[in-house]
Formats: sequence, C-alpha cells, structure tokens
Amino acid sequence: GKWNDNLFCVALRARDTNRIASVGTIMQLIHADETNGTPSRERVKVTCRAVGIARIMNVTNPMVWEGTKDDDGMNYLVAQVKIRQIMTDESSFGNDVEDDDNGKARSTIHNGNQNGNSNNNNHNNTNSKTTNERLLQLPNDIIQNYQKIKSIYKNSKSIANSELPNFARDVMTTMPDYTDPQMIRDETKFWKMVDTWQKMCNTVKHIKRYRLQGYVNEILIEVAESMARKKGEPLELPVRREKMPEWVQRQIESMEERASKEFMELGMDPVLDFQEILIMEGHWERVHKLAEMVERERLRLEAKESLIKAFLKDVEEGNGMPGALKDTGGFN
Repeated sequence: GKWNDNLFCVALRARDTNRIASVGTIMQLIHADETNGTPSRERVKVTCRAVGIARIMNVTNPMVWEGTKDDDGMNYLVAQVKIRQIMTDESSFGNDVEDDDNGKARSTIHNGNQNGNSNNNNHNNTNSKTTNERLLQLPNDIIQNYQKIKSIYKNSKSIANSELPNFARDVMTTMPDYTDPQMIRDETKFWKMVDTWQKMCNTVKHIKRYRLQGYVNEILIEVAESMARKKGEPLELPVRREKMPEWVQRQIESMEERASKEFMELGMDPVLDFQEILIMEGHWERVHKLAEMVERERLRLEAKESLIKAFLKDVEEGNGMPGALKDTGGFN
C-alpha cells in the first residue's frame, strides 16, 4: 500500500452538507487489487480490517471535494487525526476522562480516587472532587435544558413555535416529559433520551430543508413567470431548475451552500454526532457529549427569542424596519 503501515481511515459523510464525521475507523490494508475501470472511474478492490478509532482533526486537501486532485496528485481526502483513547466503563463514576490544558484526554477518577502519582494526593483529591461534581451535575443539566427547550416549542407565543410547519408541530410539542435526572445516570434508560434527541435533530433538519425549498420554489416561480411574460407565453409547469438562467442557478446554489453551512453550525446533525456517541466506550463520556448538544440548542433558541423580541420592541418604538427580519435560509 501507499500508506504508512498500510493504514487509512474510513468515515461517514453527510451527503447534503458534505460534513465528515469527527470520528473515523482506522483500517489496515491487508491486500489490494487495482483494476482499470472506465477513464472517469478507477476501481480498487481491497481486503482490510478495523484496528482502531481516530478523531478527525482537520482535512488538509478539501479541494478533492470538488473532484480535483490536490498538489500531490491525490484523489483521496487527507486529514490530520488523533488516535482516540478507548476507555473502559464501570458502574461507578470511575474511568472517565477530562481534557488537560493541551486538549489530551487523561484518566481522572476511579471510585473517588485519582489515578496517578500518589505523591500528589492533595492535588488529586481536589481534582477528583471537582470532576465528581461536574459528572454529578451533567444529568441535571441535560434534564433542565431539555425541559426548557420543550417549553419554548410548546409555548404558542414563542417564535420557535410560530415558525414550526404543520408536519413538525406535533413532533416538537409532544416530546416525552423527561424530568428525572436518574434516567441519564442509568446506562439503559439513557438511550431513550438519546433516541428522543435524535428525533428532534432529525425534525429540525427537515424543518430547515422544508423552509429552504420554499424559498427556492419562490425564486423559480418568480423567474419563470417573468420569462413567460416577456415571451408572451403561458407559464410552463413544472418549473425545471436546470432550465433557469445561469445566474438564477448560481443564486440558488449560493443559498443552499449558506444554508448547509449554517445548519452544520447548529450542531443538530441527526447522524454523525450520534455515531460518535455510539462508538464511545464510557457511559459518562456519552453523557458529556449529549449534555453539550442539548445545551447548545437551548442557548440557540433562547438567543433567537431574545433577539427577535428586542427587534420587535425597536419596531414598535419606530427604530427598526419589519422587513429586515426576514430569514432567507431558516437556519438561524
């Protein structure tokens, strides 16, 4: 093979956003048969085996996404990765990790005691206590943030509720009423919360697609009607995107790219983030990941509510223009 130790990485990719999973499987090439296919498609048949897991830090040749080879003639993505530490998990809070100042994972607690140099007992005890408190608080944070998100969507006067399409209203307003943090601590019940959150992420994604497609359709119909009037012809339905002028197609592509980027920034991907949760070895590592996801959505909704309320107040006082609030991509 062409790689060091015949190793390469396989990762999931979201087809609509082109986002790559933050975690990939390290594969070792056992055997490869390079066969000549058509001029536009070369085929390589490989035999390989999974040997580990890596965190994908950065893609160094993104131009490959556009179908062009990089400066070295590679047509594979090349990325900087960091081998993940595979952690074991027990029924206690033991064997969890936290990040040190360099961003490297280190073992912190086992049955309330720090794993490490016994000469640093005072420092270790303080560290263990702090980490224990953080772990104990995570289930409470998840439930509280979840309840806040649910109340925002159920509130008929909230912006989030008013923007829900009919198909999503029932899903978002009838979410399970989780109130007990103990379900997060329980390794079996925890997956109910994960399942619920994934459904919410998937619903949010469909809402964004639905709204974006609405804007795209408006543009297509408006341009098609204008072209038909100029030609003195009736409007031809259905309107074909590929028949639109090049500048229209570029505008739509720009909208889609911007919407895709904004959706990625939401942190609500219903597949890749959950793949990362699935391959985590430690229960409390999973809890920490889910806590980050739920908190991020709560902060986004609260910020949006506050921003729009402040804007509407300015409008009432004559300091703003209502038209300036139009959301062109639905990804805020």
